[in-house]
Amino acid sequence: MRIHLLAATALAVAIPASAQQRQDDLLKSMGITIVEPMSAEQLARTRQAVAAEIARAGASGLFEDASDVNGGKARHLPSGLSCPLGKKGQRILYATATAAACETSGNGSLFRASVERAPADATLDWAEQYAQAAAVKEPGYKPWTGMLLTARPKRGSDAIEHRTLQFSSKASGRARNVRVQTGLVRGWLLTERSDSAANAQPNLMADMLSATTFGLAMRTR
Repeated sequence: MRIHLLAATALAVAIPASAQQRQDDLLKSMGITIVEPMSAEQLARTRQAVAAEIARAGASGLFEDASDVNGGKARHLPSGLSCPLGKKGQRILYATATAAACETSGNGSLFRASVERAPADATLDWAEQYAQAAAVKEPGYKPWTGMLLTARPKRGSDAIEHRTLQFSSKASGRARNVRVQTGLVRGWLLTERSDSAANAQPNLMADMLSATTFGLAMRTR
């Protein structure tokens, strides 16, 4: 079963203090950690860590530091892809003038974002077929047969139209549940991939968040 959500720009809503703890607990259940804005000293240390990772990846001139008080990150200059960096488990996988990828891993899960120049005549159908062709080549590939949450942009929003695949894979040597979202942004093929343990409980709230925020790192250039 495939369920479509309408994705739109998120609204900032004031939350009563009495409900703050319940909100924090809900977000934590979705894998989201609430953090306070960094101090000037923390931001300086984070910028140093980001610079070190850019250098380690040999990505100087291709990535620039884009950290702010809300977190460390670096931006791929050719595409505008923003990657969270500065913490353990966050790294740049590769970077060229026509492609880049980064990932965040920890607590048994992995999130990877990648971009590559798309053909001039690329369509969303092509992007989905491209992702599917790569998926079926993974060791232990099995298509997902459960409920699949996807999102379609609401008319007039800045949400990015995309396609979603879900399957199991043993590419890492053990069975993993994989969710792949792919779409076209400013002539780039953007792919967001999340991996979790095969025995992990389905997290529909996390899937909903993933579906409605696709391409956020490319929307905040």
